[in-house]
Amino acid sequence: LRFGDAEALLPVRYISPVDIARLLGFSDQFAFPEDMTDQTRWRLIGNSVDVRAIRYLLAVLGFREDQKN
Repeated sequence: LRFGDAEALLPVRYISPVDIARLLGFSDQFAFPEDMTDQTRWRLIGNSVDVRAIRYLLAVLGFREDQKN
């Protein structure tokens, strides 16, 4: 692949809010309401966190799930 070799490039595929939801650990059964705009979906999914990542970070910091305060 060389600079300017446009035929060799693949078309751009944008990541959808559903793709991001899957990456953040949402189940395959999760679905946004049909009447919700993509802009609203992006905003809502952008405010979420991956629980698996938070659980891992807390474990690294020494917190356990069975630990109280």
